[in-house]
Amino acid sequence: MDVSTIEGRGVAALLRDGTRVTLRAVRDDDGPAIRALLGGLSPASLSARFFGTPDLDRATRCLLAVDERCDFSIVVLAGEAASVLVAHAAYLGTGRVRAEVAFVVADEWQGRGVAPVMLAGLVQVARQRGVSALTAEVLPHNERMIAVFAASRLPLDVRAGDDVIEVTLPLRPTDAPEPSRGAPLQSAVL
Repeated sequence: MDVSTIEGRGVAALLRDGTRVTLRAVRDDDGPAIRALLGGLSPASLSARFFGTPDLDRATRCLLAVDERCDFSIVVLAGEAASVLVAHAAYLGTGRVRAEVAFVVADEWQGRGVAPVMLAGLVQVARQRGVSALTAEVLPHNERMIAVFAASRLPLDVRAGDDVIEVTLPLRPTDAPEPSRGAPLQSAVL
């Protein structure tokens, strides 16, 4: 998969349960769907993503704001004609070759393999754009997110901070998340 494919119509992916979803770059007109995604999240999910309770309109604007020089943002679409936005992920450049990743998945879609699909897509795009490491700050009780990073089979550096777990995924050109331990990312163009 290359950046132009994911920026275009997207790529198909299969979740662990066989559900087909579409992974594509965020578009300006995704705002209402992202706002609906955030509005449907439980307080626990909002806290896990934003480390508190955010202003949802402001959070939506932040998730749409992508500096294409150093950031990349994707959504996962499901349902008939890929019409329902069920997840958002992004990496945001924190330096010349490092980027911080963050994920949010609709409550009813959590645990189905959406985050591994998004991580695989972000890793592929990050590598193509010269990013050498992805980082994340994860709340200690967010075991599902920690498990996503661990299952990626990428090199992993985990450090306990004061209130967060700091995760670093160095990206070497030959590293690739193993789709067999999560949701496979298909290369089919939609």
